[in-house]
Amino acid sequence: MKIAPYSKLTAVGYNQLNVMLYGGGLWRTWFDRDLNIAGKVIIQAENGKLESRLWNAKKPLVKLPNLAIHLAREETPMEKETQLKPVIAMSVVENIFAGGIEKIADDKFKVDEKHFSSLTNLMANDLGVKREQIVDFELNLCDSMPS
Repeated sequence: MKIAPYSKLTAVGYNQLNVMLYGGGLWRTWFDRDLNIAGKVIIQAENGKLESRLWNAKKPLVKLPNLAIHLAREETPMEKETQLKPVIAMSVVENIFAGGIEKIADDKFKVDEKHFSSLTNLMANDLGVKREQIVDFELNLCDSMPS
């Protein structure tokens, strides 16, 4: 699962990540697992040039919740576009953390519009850069349990 270019989704009080699915994956194996986020982040360096940095959250951040098996009496076909949207947090968490983050006045890359501030702030802290330096990213979900 790859995080979509516009990842910010909110439904029923939960913040979800919009993901892109490729191929005919075994999607049911992704349910009820702690998932990590990792990939490439493009930042604008102090000198104005763009740099590519690798980022790994190294901790579970998202989960794809599943209905308990005793509540799902019938096997129904999965709707990938609606059922495979991992939950990153409750909406109240974003309001708490985004409240302490000032809005970037000249956000020409529209990062705040496309992605949750709590996620971009976590990336910036881990990479040791300012949040406004993040231009874009290409991130994937992976199982947080080691093989």
